[in-house]
Amino acid sequence: MADEEVTEEAAVEPKRKSNLIPIIGAALLALILGGAGGAAAMNFFGGTDKPADGAADGGAAGEAGAEGAGASPNSAAVRPKNEVIDLETFTLNLRDSAGGRKLVMKIALEGQSGIGLLVADHTAQIRDSIITLASDYTFLEVDGTNGKLRLRDEVHRNVNAILEDSGGKITRVYFTEFVVE
Repeated sequence: MADEEVTEEAAVEPKRKSNLIPIIGAALLALILGGAGGAAAMNFFGGTDKPADGAADGGAAGEAGAEGAGASPNSAAVRPKNEVIDLETFTLNLRDSAGGRKLVMKIALEGQSGIGLLVADHTAQIRDSIITLASDYTFLEVDGTNGKLRLRDEVHRNVNAILEDSGGKITRVYFTEFVVE
């Protein structure tokens, strides 16, 4: 009877070892993939301290960055901060044969630091341009992603056309609220 217990334990022990091999392999694979994913995320989101374009070959961009005392590639002197300006809520009627559709939207404009002053100086022209542009859309034209993207692109072009005489330019337009009633 004692011999039977020994043989049963000996038979169970190899099974335990064979169960550990896939678990260890899966853990190693998870570590490798996790490390590779983390490295890719760091590169994608700008987590590396690589020099700006032209700096590696001794271009002007690299020399200008190197001249500043203690300036790093991520400093404000090399990479200016962007400013986001929220415009007041827009409420307007959409062009529609059935009538009665209303668009309520909030827009934010992004540009280089100081663009807020230019936008404030041209608020009336910017708001008029956006209201005129958006009120020419129908419900079907703003319904869905493509319509919103088209409207956003046209707002971007119109605002830049207004600001270009003053030397300003916005880089992005954001819809922070968009409701059709």
